[in-house]
Amino acid sequence: MIRKLLPHLFPWLLLAVVLLLLVPMAYPVELPLEYHFYHFILFCLLLAIYYFNVNYLLPVIHKKYGLFYYILCIVAIAVASFFFMELVSSALNIRQLIHQKLNPGEPYVKKRNIFIFFYIIILIVIILATGIILELVKKWNREEKNNIILREEKSKAELSILKAQIHPHFFFNTLNTIYALSHSDVPQSQEALLKLSKMMRFAMNEENREKVQLEEEIGFIKNYLDLMKHRLPKNVDFKADILDVNKDLEIVPMILLTFIENCFKHGITTEKPCEIIIQTSLNDTRFTLKTQNEIFENKVKSLDSSGIGIDNTIKRLNILYPGNYTYISRKEDGKYYCELQINLK
Repeated sequence: MIRKLLPHLFPWLLLAVVLLLLVPMAYPVELPLEYHFYHFILFCLLLAIYYFNVNYLLPVIHKKYGLFYYILCIVAIAVASFFFMELVSSALNIRQLIHQKLNPGEPYVKKRNIFIFFYIIILIVIILATGIILELVKKWNREEKNNIILREEKSKAELSILKAQIHPHFFFNTLNTIYALSHSDVPQSQEALLKLSKMMRFAMNEENREKVQLEEEIGFIKNYLDLMKHRLPKNVDFKADILDVNKDLEIVPMILLTFIENCFKHGITTEKPCEIIIQTSLNDTRFTLKTQNEIFENKVKSLDSSGIGIDNTIKRLNILYPGNYTYISRKEDGKYYCELQINLK
């Protein structure tokens, strides 16, 4: 409760200083005690109007009955406040006392002072406007917080869907490779199953982690490449330069797999010699993955559309590394080049 009141304390202290100290100092004479008491009552009235406005008029009258009735209430409060302060002024005989201080010896003639009317109304308008502005700011802040929460929830939901699509896609291809090995080389198929089990363990564990050590991700990629070597025909020249990482850097798990998998999916044929090159490098905190593979006419369409894998991985990168990654792909001289850079700071 005290924490909620603290932000209000300074503005009210400032208003009290203005009404009870600065305004009286504008007069060239020492004012009577009644004058200060009058302004103290005015200060209390403004305090009551402010909290009545923010706690009842805005959340109840304005929200339930609309702008017209809200303005009607404000006008009624302003008029009632003016007449109330007029009664206070008459009861304390403020004007006569001030006249005697400013013009000693001169008779006092009772008359209405239009300045007092505007003085009170302006103060009330300022107090009401301040309440309205602060409530609008608070409403905007609440909506902005809700929007941030909704965006985060949407991103998490999208990420879960994308992961669910990527994992089956990867495991389906890998199991096909092991199935083919089981007919030709049982020991290698057993070794491949062991590596696949390690990869599955990694994939299952990363579901509960937003990021993993870059060294773990690189190990996952190396296991994947070892598996994929078994399915390569003899006409494929495969070159991989995968760095060993010892820096304490983290990366989103399985974010690199799709770009590497794409080389094997679209860059292999048995009709002619072909080449696949995969390279990784690290410059301070900037990790780079480069891939190169052949382009074949019967696979150009699927390469352009990129299927589920590339499209979803780009979406993941947009969610998880906004403004901190670059992805470039191009076709040149019958080859497809891809370069992904991620700032792992």
